[in-house]
Amino acid sequence: MFKMHLGLKFAFGVGVLVAVSCILFAAFFIVAYFVAPCMYAPFFYADYNKARASLEQIEGVRIVDDWQHHDTSLEDCGFMIQIDGSETVQVDFYEGEDWQKRFWHLDGVVMSLPYNTATNSRKNTYLDFKDLESAGVYLGSLSDVLENIDTILKLTRSRPHTPETKATIGEWCYILYDLDSYK
Repeated sequence: MFKMHLGLKFAFGVGVLVAVSCILFAAFFIVAYFVAPCMYAPFFYADYNKARASLEQIEGVRIVDDWQHHDTSLEDCGFMIQIDGSETVQVDFYEGEDWQKRFWHLDGVVMSLPYNTATNSRKNTYLDFKDLESAGVYLGSLSDVLENIDTILKLTRSRPHTPETKATIGEWCYILYDLDSYK
């Protein structure tokens, strides 16, 4: 009888240990998903799907192609898009960024030519909210940028390129244009 009682205690202890472990494991993933999803690899694919769905919800956007950086997890991705028949542009998302924030807030946009392997550089034009307002574009989110992409491309082409890297404060988005310029 004593051995059976000890066996029940052991089984109960193991059961409690398994239950507590499951609760802690679930709590970790819930916190990781809602607090910092961009920092945990299992959620990169969920973030990719959310970013794609958010782009598809913007009026006039058509996703032409996409890319994903695969290794052990999805770290970076991008979408080639056209807006109401405009020139194709590319919006990229990188590891460590909040991939959804730019859909509701932006402080500026970096318009960039594709990476030039001959010069080992990229030509960027930095446009903050003041630059965009001067062109009649009121910057609030990525939707505002994409819905006014023709105006922004015209503004970008009328300005000289700024230094390859420039300190930015807040939420900025990189958009590549003239995608075939170095092919």
